[in-house]
Formats: sequence, structure tokens, C-alpha cells
Amino acid sequence: MSEDEFSEVLERAASLVRDHFALDVRFERGKDYTTAELFEIMPPSVLKVAKSWFYPLPDSFRPPKDFVDWIANVLRGGLVPITVIAKASEAVIPGATEMEIAELASALAEFWFRGVRRWHDLRARDGQRVIDSTSLHQIAMWEYLGYAELPSDILITNQLVAGLRTYAFQPFEAMRGGMMMSETGFSRSGQFAAYSVVSTFPFVNDLGDLNKLGPDPSFDVANATRYTALILAGEIGSLLLRFTINLTNPSCVTFSAPPGQMRAHLDALDPGKYQIGSEPAMTPGAFEIRKNRRFLRTLGR
Repeated sequence: MSEDEFSEVLERAASLVRDHFALDVRFERGKDYTTAELFEIMPPSVLKVAKSWFYPLPDSFRPPKDFVDWIANVLRGGLVPITVIAKASEAVIPGATEMEIAELASALAEFWFRGVRRWHDLRARDGQRVIDSTSLHQIAMWEYLGYAELPSDILITNQLVAGLRTYAFQPFEAMRGGMMMSETGFSRSGQFAAYSVVSTFPFVNDLGDLNKLGPDPSFDVANATRYTALILAGEIGSLLLRFTINLTNPSCVTFSAPPGQMRAHLDALDPGKYQIGSEPAMTPGAFEIRKNRRFLRTLGR
């Protein structure tokens, strides 16, 4: 993004936070880093733990049984209502709402694997692969970055953040080919004991026929600032008020829009259709930011 576009993102995000959360937020523009420079702050011990969470991409398009079983167990656990997942999956998996859990888990896993492999095959405008051997795209790398001494409470990157992981199942992430748009996690140096990361990659990098990855529209540069501001505002809700993901109310900025529904979510925003504390997801403190206390003690030695 240009500097003017970046300023527009921050201005729009601040407006959304004010309208939806009644908070006045102001941003202090930090330094620019290459992704490689940013990850140089990660201590070797943190890097080792992050890499231990990588799930290697097998040669086959067929996901291993243990991977499918893990997804099935998560679906049975009901952390995200199976009806929500099945309905959203219809866009990429015809007949998803009629499937048994084991069948749906298998279909989601296969779609996830196929999407990650597609990222590996794509090349960016510089001729290099979108996903390469540096591991900077791995989700675990960004989640464990908070155990380093971060320079900011919010990071906005144009790096694709995508991959396979078996420590947290996000159904919409799987439907986007393993791509993560944003997340809020623990930060040992942040003033709120947390930090948020937002990737602009989904909105500013049209690299060809990416609709094979899922039903999201072609990368919409015209709305890139609006979409990025919307995602950022939702993460600020998690960062400051510890709101969690909203799966039922598209009027709220914390709503997790299923693939293909970003524009509909943007058009549905209406702070008058909900109030803070009116539902579990919008209750301050609903989001628990987890941290590994034992690991933190080792870093302090």
C-alpha cells in the first residue's frame, strides 16, 4: 500500500472502533521492516518452538488420517457450531450441510491441503514463490513472535500468512487455503500484554486465478483499505477489550466473515444492532490470550 492508503486504513479503523466500541484510538506510526528483519528479533529458543508447530505438506493431496481425525474431533467438540461450519463450507464443498462429521472433516482437510499446495505453486511479481523455504509465511511464526521483544502493539504486513497447523483449527482459514488474515495473541513487551497482526495480502495481491482457493472474490484492490480497516478494527476489539470472534452477528466488526462474504459483512455493519455485553462474543474479557508461562520463565533466565 502507498503511504496515503496506509493512512486511510488507520483513519477508517479508528472511526470503526469509535462507532462500534466507543473508544478513541490514535496510532503512532512505527518503523518499516522487511519480514526478514522483523523476525531477526526472535530468539533462537522461540524460533525452535515455533518451528516445532509446523505441519509439513505431504507429497500427496490426500491428507493423512491423523490430520482428518484431529479436525473431526474438533468439530465434535462444538467450539464452533457445526451448523455454522457446514453452511459456510457449502461455498467450497457442495453438499457440506448434508455430510456426517467424519465426511465433512475429510473434505475440509483435502480442500485445505489443496489450497496450501496452490500457494506453493504461485509466484509473486518479483518472480519468487509466494511461499518459499524461509518459513516466514508460517502461522506459528507470527503467533510466537510475541515472545520476542516486539517494536509495536500492531503489525500490518503484506506477507502472505498461510500454512497447515494442528494446534488450532479455524474453519474459515482452511476454506481459504490455509490463509490467515489476522490474529491477536500474547506479547511479552506489549502495553496490553498482547499484539495484533493484520495481513493485507488477501486484498492487494492479485496473482491470477486464485478463486480455486475458495469463494472469496478476486483480490479487490479498490476496497483494500476498507477491508484492511475492517479487519484491523476487529482485532483492536480483541486487543483492548478482549472481545472474541463473533460468528452470528454480521453487524459487528468482530464478526468472522465466511469466505466470499467480506463485502456483505462490510455492507451489514451497524453498531445500533448490538451493544457491548449483549452477547458472549461482545463481552469484555471473553477472549483469553493464552501464554506459555513455563516457556516465558526460560526466556527470562
